[in-house]
Amino acid sequence: MSIWNWLFVNQPTWVSNLSNLTSITVFGAVIGLYKRFNCNQPRCWRIGHHKVEGTTYRTCSKHTTLEFHTALQKKHEKERPEQHKFLNQHKKSEAL
Repeated sequence: MSIWNWLFVNQPTWVSNLSNLTSITVFGAVIGLYKRFNCNQPRCWRIGHHKVEGTTYRTCSKHTTLEFHTALQKKHEKERPEQHKFLNQHKKSEAL
């Protein structure tokens, strides 16, 4: 019996539990990163590379049009008014 076989057979329970926990954590991190950088257009599975100005939203190359960005800005203003006001306060100071 080789040393590697012996180590594998006689490993403590916490080592195998740690490897399961690591797998679950990595899977969760991948899903979380995908959701963070996903296109914010409903039912779009693509990664959002383009930020929508004045919001925390992103869009993919397919949804990078003025129509989609305007709709997302209105949605952001309706759903998160304090955050929208905070993110767009620089526009008011530039207009003065």
